[in-house]
Amino acid sequence: MDECLEGFRLTHLTYFNIMNSAIWQGREDSSREFSNARIDYVKPAADELGLKLVTVDSNLDGIYRGFNYLATFTFRFFGTILALQKLFGKYYWSSGHTFSQFKLTIDDIAYFDLLSVQCLSNENTTFYSVGSEITRIEKTEYISDFAITYKFLNVCWSYLYNCGKCDKCRRTMLGLYALGKLNYYREVFDVGYFYQNKDEYLGHMLFMWITEKDHGYYSEIRRYLRQRYIKIPARAKMCAIKLLYNVTKKKIKRTMESLT
Repeated sequence: MDECLEGFRLTHLTYFNIMNSAIWQGREDSSREFSNARIDYVKPAADELGLKLVTVDSNLDGIYRGFNYLATFTFRFFGTILALQKLFGKYYWSSGHTFSQFKLTIDDIAYFDLLSVQCLSNENTTFYSVGSEITRIEKTEYISDFAITYKFLNVCWSYLYNCGKCDKCRRTMLGLYALGKLNYYREVFDVGYFYQNKDEYLGHMLFMWITEKDHGYYSEIRRYLRQRYIKIPARAKMCAIKLLYNVTKKKIKRTMESLT
């Protein structure tokens, strides 16, 4: 927003209803009700920032039915922007991974955003992958310096407001806790619940750190906790062991069933 280069200053924000989560798929276009409510929720943030909010409602999901969303979402968003290319000369696409994690894979196409933004830009609209130079928790640290996020930060895939219990909410809360910034977000997260169940949250972090392969989100959080000399209680470690035991037990059961 403070960019001094002509034509690069942020002017619009976007919200696109182009993906129908399995959570809402009880009926055709069931995401519409959720999206309309989410738009009403984010509009005050755009107003406070003095930016125009552009919203798109589409049945594009019907074309991609049966496809993994992680294998298609970048193209869904870019295609929607190109339908509005008379408005957008430049579009900033928030990166999912760092430059160092670049790879070609259909499991999560965010890994090759650096290539996608070049392939899909045209003479009217240029896409930019932003934030690839830093890690996810460094992004969290960056936005935590802006007071507007204390009122409007919303990361939950499942519900209109942050549920605090899904993996994305837990990861964000743990990241903010590791940064010493969680208390600023009492308007958007149930911070009291987090502290009452801190061992469970930290146990989830340890479990995900042990089992995660590529993302490294929880590795970053654990590293920041260690840098701040925050010790992991024994009860949290026991929670992680219990989660690992349950996963192992399910794997053994599936293996035994396949042999019968």
